[in-house]
Amino acid sequence: MYTPKFQTLSGDQEIAKGLWLFETPGHTAGHYSLMVELQNRRPMLFTADACYSKKNMDMMCISSFHLDPTASLASMKRLKALAASHDAELFYSHDLDSFKGYQTGADFYS
Repeated sequence: MYTPKFQTLSGDQEIAKGLWLFETPGHTAGHYSLMVELQNRRPMLFTADACYSKKNMDMMCISSFHLDPTASLASMKRLKALAASHDAELFYSHDLDSFKGYQTGADFYS
């Protein structure tokens, strides 16, 4: 029987060159957001479920269920600060308006 191997993390981590995990608790315990650094574009910061949409970020307002709403708001503020300090573009997980402008499939990011 195959037993998968995994390693738990705590704190911010660079898991491979240019791949960063940032702790963004609140929505769930142990939640992380991912930043990808590429050569020919601004870093891409994926909010995952820490911030569903640009509107949520603009209003600093969480939506739906979050395990710890206070931590969720702090994580949204942190994501905004990380984006500013790394000049990163934010990508939201549940934002149809933003999704329309993302390059997907054959229009991959290089």
